[in-house]
Amino acid sequence: MTYEVHPDDGMKQCRIEKDDPRFLLITNLITAQRYRRSILSLFPQTTKTHRLQDGDFKWELGCVASDAALQNGEVVTGNVIHISSFFGELEISFIGKTWRCTAENQEKWIAEMMDTMHTE
Repeated sequence: MTYEVHPDDGMKQCRIEKDDPRFLLITNLITAQRYRRSILSLFPQTTKTHRLQDGDFKWELGCVASDAALQNGEVVTGNVIHISSFFGELEISFIGKTWRCTAENQEKWIAEMMDTMHTE
């Protein structure tokens, strides 16, 4: 998990294991949310830019699995799910496929995710 808050001095990383209280909080935030894919997912991904302002933040969450069985019978290991908020723009990747999306109460949800990751 990585996150960045401006005007700080760069990305910070943290590792959250199953026994960390934040693990359950983040898992609940992710599973309770409703997502909608954006039509922009149909177009090729391009380079993203953002003019930084005080208080801006971005975060990335990588969910690592070891020999996890999927519903189709496939067994996967590694960074299976990746969720990122690039200054409010949400993307979800699952086993190499990436979709831009929106979420219900997106600004609030993104801030809650950031607050949970940032708390130590």
